[in-house]
Amino acid sequence: MKYGNYSVIAALAAVLFGSLSAGAQTVTNFDYFGAKLLKKGAGYEEYAKPDGTKIYKYPDREKAVLNDGTVIVRRPDGGREISVPDGRRLIIDFDGTRHYRKADGSERTISLDGKTPYGEDIAPAETTVATGGARITVVFDPMLSDDHLDSSAKKFFDELTASLRAAIASAKPKEGFEGRLVVSLCRFARTGYCRRRNAQELTVTIFRGGRERAVMTLPYPALLKDEERRDFAGRVAERVFAE
Repeated sequence: MKYGNYSVIAALAAVLFGSLSAGAQTVTNFDYFGAKLLKKGAGYEEYAKPDGTKIYKYPDREKAVLNDGTVIVRRPDGGREISVPDGRRLIIDFDGTRHYRKADGSERTISLDGKTPYGEDIAPAETTVATGGARITVVFDPMLSDDHLDSSAKKFFDELTASLRAAIASAKPKEGFEGRLVVSLCRFARTGYCRRRNAQELTVTIFRGGRERAVMTLPYPALLKDEERRDFAGRVAERVFAE
């Protein structure tokens, strides 16, 4: 469920960062709405907002100082650092990883690997196709994904399984044949592994005999189209048995 910014993470932030009047619990970013340029010098600009916020713009970063003393530094890659007057800090990496640091130096890190951008845990899935002495395992890996296996992604998972059943019956592989297909989904590419990969696509990695044999990808918009999705599932199944 999508309750604003990272529902699960925000709940933990309330415990780690406490309740702040303008706090880093809820204020982790800033904008220029209503801001007026006060000064412009060599390599910087200074703005003021009606609520008392001051913004300093530099070539390599932007810094906002809120009227309660909270400081937000924003980097071009999307990373941010929020500091409050009592010494607590929240560092947000470009992939959404959050580091909560208390004034005593203790730290808690929350990664968005294996989670949606809203902080929900993504469940794994696994199925097996077997005939005779041949066996193929298909898994959905949440640590390489940023959305749940549902909707079009679930349809693909089921279509791939069906295509594999047809392919294994046709190929009649030798006894002992063993394959493993790892499916991952990057729908948003804004957080976690998918932000680092920086691609909105579905990926299938084919392993055979314990070795990686091929990596096949389908752009996310194509995943939503029945014909393109089914065609891709068929091509993946054929590649499993290709020499």
